[in-house]
Amino acid sequence: MNKRLGNFNTLQHIAGVFRYICSMTLQERIKNISSRLASFGNESAVEKVEELLNELSTVIGYKTDGTPITKANLLDRIDANDQAIKDGDFSLVEDFEKESENW
Repeated sequence: MNKRLGNFNTLQHIAGVFRYICSMTLQERIKNISSRLASFGNESAVEKVEELLNELSTVIGYKTDGTPITKANLLDRIDANDQAIKDGDFSLVEDFEKESENW
C-alpha cells in the first residue's frame, strides 16, 4: 500500500471520528465517556480521570460577590473569549479613545 494513501486514509478516519464526536449531544458524550472508562477495567484509568476532575474543580479565585471561580470556569471563559476574538467581537483601544472624546 502506498504510504501517502495510508496516511490519507488515516486522516480521513480521524476526521470522520471527530465529526461523529462533535455531532453528539453533551449527554451522549458523557454516556460515551462513562462506557469507555468502564471498558478499560483498570483502576489507573479511573484515577487519572478523577485527578483531572479534581484539578478542574480547584478554586483559583473568587468573583466580587464571593462566588468561587474554578479552573474549569476560567478555561471556559478563555475559550469563549478566544471564539469572540475569532468572530471579530472585540473593541480596539482606538475605539475607546474615540468614544471617550464625547464624554
